Amino acid sequence: MFDGLCELIGAPATSGGEAWWIRPHRAIEPIAAFGTGFDSHGLEMYRAYMRDLTPAGDPVFRALQHLCGGLVTRTRRQLISDATWYRSVAWNDYHRPTKIDDRLMSVYQTSDAGAVSIISLDPLLD
Repeated sequence: MFDGLCELIGAPATSGGEAWWIRPHRAIEPIAAFGTGFDSHGLEMYRAYMRDLTPAGDPVFRALQHLCGGLVTRTRRQLISDATWYRSVAWNDYHRPTKIDDRLMSVYQTSDAGAVSIISLDPLLD
């Protein structure tokens, strides 16, 4: 699916997955994560991000947590300031080495119990 999405809209990389997320009351709890369009170093960094930081430690996801609704789609800059982003561990330790800066995040709630599907379009820096 992510390969097809990249081809359809011309995005170099896409990531996302499934999670339990009762917004705004609880932090995100990832169930499955997927990524495509990354080189081997990028995939290694993505796995480290999911294992060590987790989306719950990412200021973009913390901002998304406070936006309720069945479908929420925002750019990184709509969610947090550049100053917050460029000081964050998410940027400095995981996204900068992978050359991911701006993102378009979409969270779709698939059940009243808090199941969500997430897609992140990840344009890579040159």
